[in-house]
Amino acid sequence: MRTLLIVDDSQSDLEVLRESLEDAGVGNLTVILATDGDEGLTAIQAHNPDLVLLDLNMPRMHGFKVLEEAKDLGLGVPIVVCSTSTSEEDIQGSIARGARAYLTKPANYLAIVEMIRRTHAFWEVAR
Repeated sequence: MRTLLIVDDSQSDLEVLRESLEDAGVGNLTVILATDGDEGLTAIQAHNPDLVLLDLNMPRMHGFKVLEEAKDLGLGVPIVVCSTSTSEEDIQGSIARGARAYLTKPANYLAIVEMIRRTHAFWEVAR
């Protein structure tokens, strides 16, 4: 069983992503939800997830700080930033801090689900 951590302060975004994954039939995947950066970092430490979807603009801890602190943990957890921001500063800042990819929302929920599906298929083959 693989673990996906979604870190987002928008309850509606969390639910849409969860429902999108369920509708897409991505099985054998445990989804953990965190509602702010601090909670997300705690979940990374506690669960060492296989993949993290991370929003940037959240209370208590900005996504940039989560990226930096997650990198310092040395766990090698792949993190994909998923944000409404389309600014080059946020995109480049995320990549510079260790994000594997940067996806915009809400228009790209299908792209997010497809990325997770491909990652999930890789996990199944790699077993």
